[in-house]
Amino acid sequence: MANISYDDQCLAVDGRRVWLVSGSIHYARVPHELWRDRIRAAQQAELNCIDTQVIWAQHELTPGSFRFTADCDLRRFVELIASEGMWCILRPGPYVGAAWDFGGLPPWLHELEDVAFRQSSPAFLQATARYLDAVMDQVRDLQVTNNPAGPIILVQNENQWFCHNDADGEKYLGEINRYLRESGCKVPITNCNNLWQPVSGSIDCWSGADNMLATCRQLRIAQSDAPRIIADLWTGDDETWGRARRPGNDPQQLLRTLAEVSAAGAMFNLHMFHGGTSFGFSAGRSADAAAGYCTTSRHYDAPLGEAGSRGGAYALTKRLATFLSRFESVLAHLRPADQPTVAASGVSVVQQSGDQGHAVFLLRESTDGPSHIDLVTPIGQSMTVHLGSDLASWLLLDVNLDGVATLDLTNLRPFAFVDRRLLVLWGPAGTDGLISIDGTPLGCTVPTGKSPEVIEYDQMTIVVLNEKQIDAAYLLGGELFIGVSGFDAEDQPIRCPDFGLYTIIAADGTLSKKRAPETVLPARAPRLLRWRSVALSDYIDGTAPRYATIEGPRSVEQCGADYGYAWYRLRFDRDRDGSVNLLTPDGGDRLHLYLNGKPAAIIGSGAGAINEPVHLSLGSGTSELVVLADNLGRFSGGQGLGERKGLFGHLLDVTPLAAPKPTTSFEPIPDPFELSAFVHAARHGDRTPHPRYTFTLPQRSKPTVLTLHGSRPMSVVIVNDQPECVDPGHGTVQHLVIETARLRRQANQIVIAPLAGVADGFDITQYVGFHEVREMISRKADWWYARWAPPEVTMFTDAPTRRLDEPCWHRAAFSIDSTVRPLWLEIHGLSKGQIYINGYNAGRYFSATADGKSVGPQQRLYLPEPWLNIDDENELMLFDEHGKSPNKCKLIYDEFGPYKA
Repeated sequence: MANISYDDQCLAVDGRRVWLVSGSIHYARVPHELWRDRIRAAQQAELNCIDTQVIWAQHELTPGSFRFTADCDLRRFVELIASEGMWCILRPGPYVGAAWDFGGLPPWLHELEDVAFRQSSPAFLQATARYLDAVMDQVRDLQVTNNPAGPIILVQNENQWFCHNDADGEKYLGEINRYLRESGCKVPITNCNNLWQPVSGSIDCWSGADNMLATCRQLRIAQSDAPRIIADLWTGDDETWGRARRPGNDPQQLLRTLAEVSAAGAMFNLHMFHGGTSFGFSAGRSADAAAGYCTTSRHYDAPLGEAGSRGGAYALTKRLATFLSRFESVLAHLRPADQPTVAASGVSVVQQSGDQGHAVFLLRESTDGPSHIDLVTPIGQSMTVHLGSDLASWLLLDVNLDGVATLDLTNLRPFAFVDRRLLVLWGPAGTDGLISIDGTPLGCTVPTGKSPEVIEYDQMTIVVLNEKQIDAAYLLGGELFIGVSGFDAEDQPIRCPDFGLYTIIAADGTLSKKRAPETVLPARAPRLLRWRSVALSDYIDGTAPRYATIEGPRSVEQCGADYGYAWYRLRFDRDRDGSVNLLTPDGGDRLHLYLNGKPAAIIGSGAGAINEPVHLSLGSGTSELVVLADNLGRFSGGQGLGERKGLFGHLLDVTPLAAPKPTTSFEPIPDPFELSAFVHAARHGDRTPHPRYTFTLPQRSKPTVLTLHGSRPMSVVIVNDQPECVDPGHGTVQHLVIETARLRRQANQIVIAPLAGVADGFDITQYVGFHEVREMISRKADWWYARWAPPEVTMFTDAPTRRLDEPCWHRAAFSIDSTVRPLWLEIHGLSKGQIYINGYNAGRYFSATADGKSVGPQQRLYLPEPWLNIDDENELMLFDEHGKSPNKCKLIYDEFGPYKA
């Protein structure tokens, strides 16, 4: 049985020091047939570790019933990591976040009695214990401590518990530690709480991407007896529907950030190395915007593209990752306290020293400055370092080359030292290289063409490459391949378009050249043929046989439909004609209303919807209201986590109330932990004075609705001296119904108490509204519910040539003869809905509103290769909420799809 330990610099397995160079691949966002391809891409980039999150909701669909097969085969994913000779960091949660619906928690948790999420609620902890035990059953013998040793080297407790509450935090997170240990976890446990909440018996890690050099140094001060690990080094951010595509992160900036972490003597995990796809209804909701529903693509500006393609970020990551992995012994023996930093000519020079030599990192803010820098080594020798086009460079001085020789110095960037004989260096083309080994200077010029510079010294082979060559350089089996784009599943070189021939250099200096076979690519993308459709008129007029009686409002969770859409039907009688101002405070996320068979409104979040009272005209007698409820994704984090979906409250007729002018006082913030043991970004005991806004309402005999909207701080809402709730703020819309039992017969005070400071000129009245409830329209209504599901193939008929303006399914066929290039669907002409390919739910799209206004930003969806048929016809099905014509949709081949990093 192997022994694993750690000190203040790195991990150690049976005494061998381990320096982790890790990247995240979430197996739940990749079809299982592609797992090996994505893992091998990480290995070929010279990462030595894969970090993966376990999505509880994917494995336990119903309480106590687990699945660990196919796309949920956790054990196989970890075994594939092991087969590539890599370590694994396992993150089983229970909460993982990661822009996943409900942060990865299963929606059926809502139905547990007295449950509270992410805290020491007995119901939540009991379910967590059962789940973690099931996970460890799958991988218990795949830990590095097993005999034979497995790849799992670290296990993380929960994720980003950004709250300080010693009493419940230590209890909740401590219980997770205990469950993991009792279920057989033998490796070190980490947490990624950014020091908000310490957890006994775990290593404190960090997530972020800004000011990493300073952050890593501060992390060492806070935790001097454990290695510094950036558990989530962000490569990008999540895109959300309706917000313009943000500018992609510059790969050079990613390189600099990675170098900053390395310069500070910290290990990192790239979040994400490969972002994958949020298939089906798995995409979550960001807590940072009013309608921050995450797109289907989770490209995340990751080095490996959504369809597995390699771009500029991959190449730059490979440059540094290869150095860190191949010179692991140098990094793992550095003394982190020794970090002098010198700024010269716009370049920050960070040097670290250790038992195996010195590492020097050169960091600059832009490439506008000088193209080189003159350095003086610790022994007083000066040399010119050419910086090229990179924001970060690195050097080695006085390094022990595995006992074979000493690399005294070089002004070239080290790439790898292979089999104790092959030293690979690189630099800007045409610059003068300086190398000194065992006191012997070796001069060279970095090549400008496609042929490497090869220097023989004693029993060593030194290969010098330029920037273009290094990005086409890969290591395999002790040999260096130059001029390839990686290796295929059989370890055969993949042709690089920029090189006709590729070069192989063995450790003994033997050089050969070969030509990689060209991949035959399909000439053109397939055409979509024979569009046919199914209109859903019977659901809208209430005659569909799927409708079943329910007793009043029910959430989709209560109806057993945890994801996607749901149909509700209400019938109510009125004794008079009139209009109502309809408000649905307990409904989400988007409610398509059809009154007596005709479209009436869309209430809720996102483009094209109204999140305020809607004017409807209701006649006397019987009326039918059909609601198509759209669950756009639950919060994946923040204080809003745990919201229900569907239509789980009554429909209200409201009338606006004039908001009284509030009084403002400065008082210590109220204790939000009276309402919840977890309050995002809050510290227990914080009594900092902040503004407090008090609205005084006159006597009220009917319920009152308090609406909070717009970009406001998180606050505690207090009604007549009693804390009511914690308002998440940050652009979310909250309709809080204050029942008459909570109201006084005299003046009523409603207090909004922000938990953080506000900007000068902040006007609370811009974010607050009041309504009085005139009538609960649906109180005496008859209710029905119908599950939303794709129709049978036999139901499709010829596609209509006109707009339907009502939900509709479309179906087409296409044929292909190859899957060597990624295939994408461009959704031109559609509105909002869902895509299925051969029965697989490929994800959500939101191209335009009902009236044709563009939404985006994603207009192209990935159709994974394993889901496609080569020898048979392929079936594409679309659900479009507004029945828009699919005739403008088309299939395209592209390596990078909607985004390229």
